[in-house]
Amino acid sequence: LDDDYKDAITFTVRGPEGYYRIFTYKDMEDGVWSEADLPVGEYTLLENTPEGYISVGTVTVMIASNNGISNPVRVTVENTPTGLIIHKIDQETGNPLSGAGFRLKVKNGLGFDTLTFDLMDDGSYFYNVDGEGAYTDLMVNGMGDLVIYGLPLGYVWIEEVVTPDGYFPIAAQKAEITEETSFTNPIELIIKNSKYI
Repeated sequence: LDDDYKDAITFTVRGPEGYYRIFTYKDMEDGVWSEADLPVGEYTLLENTPEGYISVGTVTVMIASNNGISNPVRVTVENTPTGLIIHKIDQETGNPLSGAGFRLKVKNGLGFDTLTFDLMDDGSYFYNVDGEGAYTDLMVNGMGDLVIYGLPLGYVWIEEVVTPDGYFPIAAQKAEITEETSFTNPIELIIKNSKYI
């Protein structure tokens, strides 16, 4: 994560006796924030979730009189990226098709913005929030699959920009990325192409 991105991830903590703190991921040390001598009582933690991730919502924590340096209260916030898997197959046989490429877009007023991505070591793609990703055309692997993480919540338009040899192109598809669309429970789209006659 770069410093701008770390600065954009903010946490708000509220507690008894008017306790109120805002801090960013950049303020943390190795992803850990701590504070001593907090008043006893109930606290809430809310994260401003980064784009492309699913929020855990508000976390409630109770600090008791026996909590201190030797017995601190620990809260872990794990961000889960969104997930989308495209399976490219032959319309007639159902066999996987390689050689297909897709471009993803989101609506921006009257037009569309093309999303950019970074290629991960495992062959999947991750949405680049800053728009500085090296890839706009995402290719399926040899099994006809394309795995994408970190898409923003809302509608995404999926255009086939590279069609497998000997096949007709298909119309753009639309998918909705929701808070239920995590990398462990991704949307799976099956996109079929027909051969030339």
